[in-house]
Amino acid sequence: MAFSTTIKNSNAVGGQLLVTVTLLDTAGSSDATQLGDCDTVTIQVTGTFGGGAVAVQVSNDGTNFVAAPTAVAIAAAGVAKLVEGNLGFRHYKFVLSGGDATTTLVCTILGVKRPFARAS
Repeated sequence: MAFSTTIKNSNAVGGQLLVTVTLLDTAGSSDATQLGDCDTVTIQVTGTFGGGAVAVQVSNDGTNFVAAPTAVAIAAAGVAKLVEGNLGFRHYKFVLSGGDATTTLVCTILGVKRPFARAS
């Protein structure tokens, strides 16, 4: 089976952006998603890991990705906070390693943008 990824972006509502990525197979990376101006980014991963782990990579140009400064490696269903305060990256993607034929994961990123403070 070839690596498969599906990204579903929902519209930003009330300063929130919800992105859902489905990862299937043993290893590979998802397409990039943009969360550039979010102040808080949390990740929820559910599904069958099949021995695999999910990491998060970041980029500003959408082509060259590196591990996020706040390392995230999720090897069991759960929730992780990637950042509190803008990391300064525009693009994020999930990287799956060590999975097997049973691996089926749903990764959900919630990005929240705080409203700008208005000067009085």
